[in-house]
Amino acid sequence: MAFNMEYLKSKVMDLRQTGADLAQTGADRARTLSNIAKLKAANLGEQETLRKAYAELGRLYFEKYGISPEPEFLSACATIDEALAKIAINDAKIRELSSEAGDAVTEEEAAAEEPAAPENEPAEEPSDGGVDPLAGLDAFIDQANGEQPEE
Repeated sequence: MAFNMEYLKSKVMDLRQTGADLAQTGADRARTLSNIAKLKAANLGEQETLRKAYAELGRLYFEKYGISPEPEFLSACATIDEALAKIAINDAKIRELSSEAGDAVTEEEAAAEEPAAPENEPAEEPSDGGVDPLAGLDAFIDQANGEQPEE
């Protein structure tokens, strides 16, 4: 049986070409996947931009129309009002607990509070006869439900 060198060379060349084709296909696929990943990352950035824009739009709407919002926004505005009231109550309790413990609230913590209490005035709490941050909530909810507020 004779060894056919030409046949072996042609098989090696075929294998080399197949390997090159597979390598090119893999490189093309990697390039495609890389482009997809870049586009997905860009979309995530744009989604964050949208989230911030929606939040800003909502904040601006609430600041301008939060007292008398359109009917479709009543629930969201009421949720915001309730959350702001709870934050105010919690901030007052934090200040009270900090003063009882003798801990001074750091400037960083004071700056993070919304709204910050003036330094010369004590924080008001509903429990000690102060202004109740939820006082107007019942009238707001009645108005949202189409009821006439009690006078």
